[in-house]
Amino acid sequence: MNRGSPELSATAAGGDIFDVFLSHRYSSPETNLYFYGTISSVMPVTFRVDRGITSTSTTRLERMIRDADAFVGVFPVPGDPLAVHDRASLLKISRYFRLELDMAIRSRKPTIVFCDRRYGNIFRMPADIISYQYDAQDIGRPVRTPARLRLQHAAETFFGYLAASVRAEAAQRAEGHERDLIGVLLPADRRRPDLADAVRGLLSEKGLEPLSLDWPPCLDSGYISKLRRCDWVVLDTSTPAGQAMLAFLHGQFIPTLRVRRTDNPDDAGVKPSAAEDVLFGALEVGYRKDVVSWRTADELLSELATRIDVIRLEPELIGDSLRAESYFESAAKRKELVFLSYSGEDAAHGAEFGDELRKHFQEVFDYKASRALRAGEPWVDQIFDNLSAAAIGVLLISESYKNSEYCMTEARELFDAYLAKKLVLLPVKLDDASPPPFLTSLQYERRRQQSPAEIVGDLVARLSTATSSAP
Repeated sequence: MNRGSPELSATAAGGDIFDVFLSHRYSSPETNLYFYGTISSVMPVTFRVDRGITSTSTTRLERMIRDADAFVGVFPVPGDPLAVHDRASLLKISRYFRLELDMAIRSRKPTIVFCDRRYGNIFRMPADIISYQYDAQDIGRPVRTPARLRLQHAAETFFGYLAASVRAEAAQRAEGHERDLIGVLLPADRRRPDLADAVRGLLSEKGLEPLSLDWPPCLDSGYISKLRRCDWVVLDTSTPAGQAMLAFLHGQFIPTLRVRRTDNPDDAGVKPSAAEDVLFGALEVGYRKDVVSWRTADELLSELATRIDVIRLEPELIGDSLRAESYFESAAKRKELVFLSYSGEDAAHGAEFGDELRKHFQEVFDYKASRALRAGEPWVDQIFDNLSAAAIGVLLISESYKNSEYCMTEARELFDAYLAKKLVLLPVKLDDASPPPFLTSLQYERRRQQSPAEIVGDLVARLSTATSSAP
């Protein structure tokens, strides 16, 4: 164990309950519960977690870490605890861990990291971070083992240090950022002179308080004081001044939503700036993609509205073992929305497939499931909202399915999304009925040959393979 922090009292003062950001792997519930149990046996804590149901918002993650008392990282290597991995594989597995650890380092929050010892020197940490390398074979063993006692001692050391640190910083927190005060750093735009006003108006509509900041920026004491008051900042990085401000805000750990103007659709031909290479070059995920590229003011305002809603999502809080078990088991499930389409006459088959799908996916839309449709709202609109949001469509095809106008509408909508590469489609034949003409080119599963568990298991395996091979 590398103890960079001073070893103070073994246990924090009575009554302390710390709010801790937990960096963890969603699909390792057993490991997460093991460390939750170890840590909570030493000190009552509330973990704030990012369930990861949206694309990565670095601005939101920075706010969550900044607002926590401390950072705890649990970095496992998935799979067989005896498996050997090369460095390239370990770098790929750890890419989101390294992103969040980078934020913790810049935030200067008290930090402890528990990482699988097979990572070796993948995580290079400053001396003030407490790090502990554990053996994956110890996960799940009886509570009182030498390995578990060593982990508890590491946690005791950390929380003793944390208690003193939090009390020392209490006065500084009173002078920190103001919640929902958003700095706006945008240069004048000759094609849309009122653009900065439009952005400030959008922020106001969202219930936020915009703070105008002079452009070009000049980092005197007054300007820096204004920046430090901000909850987060909207920054245009299209100019040299914007790039300089990006480096300053990144180093000061002031959460920033980056925007940049481009004349190229889909960022074609846009190369990272020298500043971005320096700041983000060591990270494969996160900052590189988390930037709003826009060509028209309407595009900018529309995308900003979406990003603001994500940034303002509240973190999920875990403060007891039952909540921890529920969260870690749920978070291990896949996050794609599944739309399950079947006819009313095939409700028994629909229930079987719905049960199997919910074992592996967090969200399964099944119109017959309890509370699937909200009372008092048009049911057709709700079905089409879920159709448009679905990432996976499961069609249970039968003679009654083909004879249902509603089912055929759902099948056509899902097939069109599949053709547009927006959705994975899984057709399953329940009987000997031939599929609809527009689905005849697709391979389908047969219920008579495989159980729902086998069919859904094959789907999950296919999705996992596609995810692991993605860049």
